[in-house]
Amino acid sequence: MTAVVIIADSGTEMARLTTSVGALRNTEIVRHASGRTSVAALIAVHEPTLVVISEMTPRRLTLERLVEVRAVAPQAAVVVVTADACSRWLAEALRAGATAVVPGELDPRALGSVLREVLATDSTAGELAIAA
Repeated sequence: MTAVVIIADSGTEMARLTTSVGALRNTEIVRHASGRTSVAALIAVHEPTLVVISEMTPRRLTLERLVEVRAVAPQAAVVVVTADACSRWLAEALRAGATAVVPGELDPRALGSVLREVLATDSTAGELAIAA
């Protein structure tokens, strides 16, 4: 069973990501978290295989949560869902440790496909994927 933590700062986005992740086989959402506060302790306790982080405003919050996740769960796959996938933002997220950065306008089925692909890839291999 793949343990998943979803981090977002809006109920609408949390629901959308929950639908996408919930449709995946052999996954269990072990926690939902607000991206407005530190998530390090929560990640350390739940030891997820996958963390899905929705882009937040201001964007620095997204990067802060990403860095926290990487510090306590370096083996986890971390997917950042972004509304604006400009090259500068992609580079920042990847440098901060994202396994993949995906556009936010993906429908739940397409996002689910990307998440399955990320889970099928060894996230500890150091390869960074960008789905666009």
